[in-house]
Amino acid sequence: FVSGKDIVILGNYLSDGDDTGPARALKSSNWFPYSAQDWNEGLFGADAKNADTDGDGVIESLDITKAERNIGESRISTLPSELLQEESVGAILRNRHPMADSIDLNNAGLFIRLFNSEVSFDGTGGFPLHGLTYELRYDTNLVTRVDNNFFSSSAFEFNGVSSDLIRETDDYFFFDGRPQYYHTNLSGIDVVQDTFLLERFIIREDAKTNNPDQRDTLVMKFYNAFATNAEGEEVPLSAEYDTIILTNLIFDPDLTSSVEEDERDVAKPSLTLRPNPANNFVDIFFDSPQTGEITIYTIDGQRLAVHRVNNKDYRRIPVDELSVGLYILSMRSSDGTVSTDRFVKGVY
Repeated sequence: FVSGKDIVILGNYLSDGDDTGPARALKSSNWFPYSAQDWNEGLFGADAKNADTDGDGVIESLDITKAERNIGESRISTLPSELLQEESVGAILRNRHPMADSIDLNNAGLFIRLFNSEVSFDGTGGFPLHGLTYELRYDTNLVTRVDNNFFSSSAFEFNGVSSDLIRETDDYFFFDGRPQYYHTNLSGIDVVQDTFLLERFIIREDAKTNNPDQRDTLVMKFYNAFATNAEGEEVPLSAEYDTIILTNLIFDPDLTSSVEEDERDVAKPSLTLRPNPANNFVDIFFDSPQTGEITIYTIDGQRLAVHRVNNKDYRRIPVDELSVGLYILSMRSSDGTVSTDRFVKGVY
């Protein structure tokens, strides 16, 4: 699997000077499982021959640009998907949105919905970086990236992004929701603190959510992050994330998030509704004690009733006054996570 991690490691090889070894019989940088003689043990326990992208027997600057063309190529069926946690460990990778904490889509014009996402890190605590790569994931039901003002500031010598083009307008290119960024130096000099402004993002005018209250939280998270210092050692990373509350979104009960965030899904409280169908009441069972609000909606998003729960793993709510039909039950916890399920109000 070729990723930004390969670019970062190549940057470390180049900072140490040109490494050499036996050239391959077939000299090419096309993605193919070539046979090659061993060189010597290189960085992170891998043979240094793997850094010779074109097989000419020399690790040089052309190898990094040729490797960049192969990003995304893979011989494995399951690609890595590791969320960078907020742990205050090592170099802190931050995602900041210098705009309002919340946006009402009913009153948001183009310039309110456009914003820059600022990524920075702090290496002053003994964790300077020579190379850094990460994947930035976000829900494309809510936001999309605009190709504009790419990397207006960066102290790294080599910068890049890999992402698939999905559509074009007269003014902007729009991309899918998993751009992979990679930055490295080629000179062996560590960067202590750096800030880059990524391409602009825009909140969709037709942004949708499967939350019946037509609210959602926009958060851009780092996945598959990896960093090295000038000595070729891996640098520990953790994250800090900004959030933006979006209101008055289009409600779509069948919407599926475009982001695979298993960690976020696990964090949501699990709901079990009994009986279902129900006549007089619905019992709600949580997998752990919850504090927050339980709201009942019609299938088209009309709010009918709100019930509080305070540090309980069970709550019974009356439904005897509801008409026969299908309803949505939503639990918004005090930490902002939302879980939903459906139930049927039956006939007496």
